[in-house]
Amino acid sequence: MSGERLYGSFPRWMQTAALSAYGLKLLSARRGRHYWEWARFLRESAGWSRQRLQDYQAERLRALVEHARRESPFYRARLQGLDVRTPADLRQVEPVDKETFRRELGSIRTITSGVSVHTGGTTGTPLEVLFTKADVQERMATLDAWRERHGVGRWVRRATFSGRIIVPPGDTGGGVARTNLALRQRLYSSFHLHGSRLEEYARDLARFRPEMIDGFPSAISMVAAHLVATGRSGSIRLRAVFTTSENLYPHQRALIANAFDCPVRNQYASAEGAPFVTECERGALHADLRTGIIEPGDGGILVTSFTTTGTPLIRYRIGDRMDLTEGRCDCGDHNPVIASIDGREQDYVVSPERGMVGVGLIDIFKKIPPVVRQAQVDQVGPGALLVRLVPDRAAFDERYLDVLREGLAERVGRSMKVQFDLVDRIDPEPGGKVRYVKRSFETPRVAPVEREGRP
Repeated sequence: MSGERLYGSFPRWMQTAALSAYGLKLLSARRGRHYWEWARFLRESAGWSRQRLQDYQAERLRALVEHARRESPFYRARLQGLDVRTPADLRQVEPVDKETFRRELGSIRTITSGVSVHTGGTTGTPLEVLFTKADVQERMATLDAWRERHGVGRWVRRATFSGRIIVPPGDTGGGVARTNLALRQRLYSSFHLHGSRLEEYARDLARFRPEMIDGFPSAISMVAAHLVATGRSGSIRLRAVFTTSENLYPHQRALIANAFDCPVRNQYASAEGAPFVTECERGALHADLRTGIIEPGDGGILVTSFTTTGTPLIRYRIGDRMDLTEGRCDCGDHNPVIASIDGREQDYVVSPERGMVGVGLIDIFKKIPPVVRQAQVDQVGPGALLVRLVPDRAAFDERYLDVLREGLAERVGRSMKVQFDLVDRIDPEPGGKVRYVKRSFETPRVAPVEREGRP
């Protein structure tokens, strides 16, 4: 029995116990000695000048390059004969695309065990990367320092909307959330956000009384729309809402701010470990030079990250797009301001049983080996999905299709017809990105509030 199915078979109190035990494990991994050292450094460097930030960035780059050259067979060959000492010198290094990264992952890694993260995001290429504990702690300290800047401490009550299966999708009477007691965190399902169930979210949030909400703006905005539509704007007061993993659109920002009567702040990183871009209190997006380098490139940005020593990212073509035109900000943070994050698109499929489903679909690939180069879930009819797969034909076995089919059924319901198409390529969208989830057949959006008399 898979871990997800075993968890789903537990009574609610055991699910809470399992999540809390996992939370203790995360706490140990995320907040060790390196975390507190890095937290202190972030406070000390918060007001550094641009020149000092750039000098530090070059110092970290040299350390990353030497580490990768010494420990990673892939980068040892790629960096041979190159003298990379400054960000400008990186132009000598050939970019690494996602397919090369997937194919050469074993020789890219510098460790054989560590903190494992699965990713695929909106680009459709499932990957697994390994972080060292120091990598993870540095990243968590950076994220916590950003939240603290907005008045949110480390131990506040936190509501999270992410793609994990917190409440089994077929569970219609077991609530919409579970609690991770170790982290003072209430985890909300993203698979029940439709119809009358939105009222459950509103009531559960009111009972939990979080001080912050974080996660996917699409999910948070659906609950916000319900609060606004039912006349309860401001009834759940927060210090801030922090969004990530998807584009935050202006209408979502306005809706969330109205519903929760607090600022909404956006943040960009990635599961692979990309450098951080965070929004300041003036609403500007700052690329943090202490965490890496972001370069423009054909087909999207190239990222070099200082917190990826376990699976180094050096000029990695991550698939996202940014307008790196530099702006100005007088907030006191001298990291460069970028114009916008443009390319993090993720659509939804609309399930007759589950409503809007988009988040979490990448998780189905955790159940098979890394033998899929690209994937796309396309809604081609009101109750039909076409799953395009670009397989590694030398390693792919068609029995994996049954595993993927079952994983999809758990998320979108069993009435949805699923067809698989093994293809040689998946064409990009006009913006240059291959969407992991899309709808070729335009289905109506699920209304945030189910009105009496409506079908």
